[in-house]
Order: sequence, then C-alpha cells, then structure tokens
Amino acid sequence: MKPNYYRVFIIISSNWNLAEEKIREYSKNFSIFSFKKDNKELISSLLREINKRLFGSPNDIVLREIKNLKENEYENLVSLIKNSNLKFFLVDSEKNNFDLIKKYFEKYKVNYEEIDLTKIENNKFEIRKFIEEKIRKENIKIPKEFIDFLLENYGKDIGLLLQDLKNIKYYSSNNEVKLEEIINLFHTLTDEFKIQEAFLSEKFPNFVHYFKKYIYSLRSENYEIRKKKVEGILYNLLFGALLKIYQIKTEKNKKIEGHPFYVEKLKSFSKNLDNNKIKKMIKVLAQVDKKIKKYYLNYKELPEEISISYLLWQKQN
Repeated sequence: MKPNYYRVFIIISSNWNLAEEKIREYSKNFSIFSFKKDNKELISSLLREINKRLFGSPNDIVLREIKNLKENEYENLVSLIKNSNLKFFLVDSEKNNFDLIKKYFEKYKVNYEEIDLTKIENNKFEIRKFIEEKIRKENIKIPKEFIDFLLENYGKDIGLLLQDLKNIKYYSSNNEVKLEEIINLFHTLTDEFKIQEAFLSEKFPNFVHYFKKYIYSLRSENYEIRKKKVEGILYNLLFGALLKIYQIKTEKNKKIEGHPFYVEKLKSFSKNLDNNKIKKMIKVLAQVDKKIKKYYLNYKELPEEISISYLLWQKQN
C-alpha cells in the first residue's frame, strides 16, 4: 500500500537518527514528544499541538519511549490519535513495547503500519543497501568504491553516517570527489583541536564535520555535561584562540600566555588571518553566543550556525 494510506506508524529502532530519517519520508514537519514517568504536562502539550489546526498548520506528531506509558494512559492516547487528522509516529527500540497499544488500536479500529528498522541496524548487507539508496536519493557524486570505505569507517554507527553524508553531499555538490579526498576528510580521529584547526584555517566543511562528530560522541552524557563541553569548544578553543591570535598580531613584543607548542601553533594560523578577519570571526562567535543565551539556538546547531554566519559575511565583502 502507498505510505499515505496510513496515519499511524509504529517504528522499531534503537537508533534515533535512522528512525528520524524514515519519519522524514512520510512527513516534512513534525513535533517530538518523549514519554516519561509523569506524562500529565506532555499530554497537555500534545493536545495544544493537535489543536493548532484551528489557527494554522499543525505539525505531525512523533511519540518516543512508548514503554514509559502507564497502562491506564494507553486508551486515552489511542482515542486522541483516532480523533485527530495528523500523522502519528510511535518510536521505541523493542517490538514488544508496542504490544499493549496495538490491542487498543484494534479495539478502536485504528490502522497502522509497522516499520522494523532493526534489520538495517544489525545486518551489514542491509546497511549497504541503505547507504546505496541514500546516495542515490540525495544524488551524491562519489565513486562506487567509497561505499566500502563507509562500511569500514562507520560499521553500524548509522547515526554518525547520516550526519556525515550531509557533509559529503555539500563537499561533492558540483563534481565527483576522489576517494582519496574523502578519506582525507573523514577517515580521521576527531578531537577538540581538529575542530579548532578547521575553524582557524577557514575549512568550514571540515569544521562542521569534526564539530558534529564531536557532539555526536557525547550522546551518552547527560544534557548539562554535553552542553558544557560543546560551549567549552566555543568559548575556549574558538573564541579564546582568536583573542590570543589577535594579541599575537597586535602586541608582538608581549609574551603570550600558554604552552609554547600551543602558542607556536596559533602563530602559524595568524599568518593567514588579518585583523579584519579575526574581528569578524569574533563577532560571529559573539552573535552565536547571544543566540544561545537567549535560547534561540540549540547547542547541536552550533557548527552550522557558525559556518553559515561566517560564509555569509565573506560573500558580503
């Protein structure tokens, strides 16, 4: 049957990036809700989202962590789904977590499609098929042997693969990229200083790749730790480095604090950065910092926000 026949989709996946990729095949705009032990506020938020249809175009609904629903909450949820015209996506990692809600779907005669993504997550052949299909759909111009490199480089880490395919697409937007160039760009260990080096060298595709990879590596940490580490990159390794470089260029006789090797490294970057460029880079970071403090920007969006802001400035000058 055609995908649009269904309004309700059960998605079994332990990888959120993969689940989100599948959801985007069916819906352009959606709001995400995660069930917890106490879902009173969540249900209220969910109702507000559904009722937006009175005032505009509401988003479809993604519901995560179905396993956290209490037994007495299932029937109300299914009744709400049945009486809405939105698409609903129910996402959880285990198939049996959907057993109870399926019974209520049958009771209320709600049609649903079940999509099991675990076969992609756990099977190398299926991962290869997934990569090939993704490259075809996105019209990414890369040599065929690059697929073997992807499988070797990422293994089953599909979430990170999806992040980097976006960068590969950008990097290969006009011409087919040679395998050696891609390997040089992606087959490296990412750490904080690679982010800094790419930024100070104005290699923004690399910068976005390394920064996104670093953010993704923090996924097992709690939110506050992730946020603190990512902001540490912004304030210490990017903003702090620019201030030192500016000091190196304007106060040549003054001793710069820091490890001699680090200071020498910054001196090498300073050769390709004039004062106007340094000031603009600092201004871009300050504008991004302001957006973070006003909650306009999620820390996950930092790499793209910094890159786009700086590239826009370059085009204007």
